Amino acid sequence: MKKILLLLCFGIITLAAGSPPAYTPTKEKLIFLSKKHIFERDIYMSSLTPELFIEALYYAEIISPQIAYKQAQIETGGFRSNLLWRGNNLFGMKMARKRPTTATNMVYGHAAYSHWYDSIKDYALWQQWHKERGYSLDNYFEFLQEVGYATDKNYIKKIKGISDYS
Repeated sequence: MKKILLLLCFGIITLAAGSPPAYTPTKEKLIFLSKKHIFERDIYMSSLTPELFIEALYYAEIISPQIAYKQAQIETGGFRSNLLWRGNNLFGMKMARKRPTTATNMVYGHAAYSHWYDSIKDYALWQQWHKERGYSLDNYFEFLQEVGYATDKNYIKKIKGISDYS
């Protein structure tokens, strides 16, 4: 009886409060989402190129995409590593155990993906997972150090030594 009364009170309060305001995306957001949909529909038929990689970082909504691009250059040895070409792994990611992942297999003890774009989407999931756990990604170099992204003590210095893409 108490449960029914509680549910009734909750229902009345909810009705009295009204429904929350609906989310209305801006025109720019709708255009972005439309372009993202088309990009993601077509990308799986495309080979990796620097231009597509940069566009993929944008549509995957990667935080600090220029730094992520430089990380991929380091992790793949200038886009030539076996991990990239056999496992489609752009970031040297290990198989996730505690978070969602787009990885489908393992190669050389690292995560492997069906397509290189899935590696970028997994990197976005990795960023989101850390953000949800209270990490600040505002200073991305500090973030990478804090989470221990690489064992190389000169990793940040190496990233900073790579020219930005334009």
